[in-house]
Amino acid sequence: MSAPGMRHMRDKVEQQLKPMLKMLRAGMLPHGRLLAGGVELVIAHYERMFRVMDERSTKLCWYEFCLTPEVFLAMGIQPFLGETHPSMMALGTPEVCWDYVDTAEQRGIPPELCVLDKFLLGALVRDELPRADFIVTASAPCDSSRIGYQMFEQLTDCSRLPPGRARGRLSGGACLLRQRDPQADRLPRGADGDTLRRGSPAGGL
Repeated sequence: MSAPGMRHMRDKVEQQLKPMLKMLRAGMLPHGRLLAGGVELVIAHYERMFRVMDERSTKLCWYEFCLTPEVFLAMGIQPFLGETHPSMMALGTPEVCWDYVDTAEQRGIPPELCVLDKFLLGALVRDELPRADFIVTASAPCDSSRIGYQMFEQLTDCSRLPPGRARGRLSGGACLLRQRDPQADRLPRGADGDTLRRGSPAGGL
């Protein structure tokens, strides 16, 4: 049986975040009790994601910044915001982040690409990101992100709808949702909650 993914982050939760939480609760650090609530939320988020990864009891969505997780949580989908993961990995172990950046550049990624996207690509190659059922992106004014998510598409076998045709429709069980129809006041046909939960095709392309 293969080892579970995100091994380093699993160790980090057990060996760093949980001991840190005990110290904060005990008031051993300035503003410890105030900060403890935030650390509790971080631990709960990662432990819930690990369970979904291991049990595949629900769909797991990797979504881009400029989006919020509430829409996925409301449909019973486990969300994962890729762009916040590097900051958690850098907490106490910044050398790991640069290791992932080096991995990405060794794979031929241009050094000019944003360090966040290089981290994500390196971590993905090293099996340190969750294997999502689908990826959702937003219309963000970031050229590096647009390039990065096209590469993530290739590494994760997620099909990507080109801008202008992507109106929230799913294709092939996994996709990148690019744009929302500015004329629509609700999700377009084919992007209802049941479709996202199943990760099933919704209309021919």
